[in-house]
Amino acid sequence: MESTLQPLLDRVRELEKANRRWKTLCAILSVILLAVLIPGTAFVGYFALTHQRQAAAALDEARAMEMVAREQAEVARQRALDALQKIEQQKKD
Repeated sequence: MESTLQPLLDRVRELEKANRRWKTLCAILSVILLAVLIPGTAFVGYFALTHQRQAAAALDEARAMEMVAREQAEVARQRALDALQKIEQQKKD
């Protein structure tokens, strides 16, 4: 009876070894995958945050430039009105 079970017991041991090898391989590959994904995700997050900050800074700068342009346009409009008033004043005199 012992001799008939021995090949089966050997096969079970081989399968258990193969199972341990596959589990070890899966664990190693999981660690490698995490080692790639975590820094990659951090880089993408940092890049997105930096890009968002740059976009916000550009928007603030554009708004400030728009305010300056509006002020300059108002000054130019006021000068034009003053010039028209002077011309009208000269025509009356």
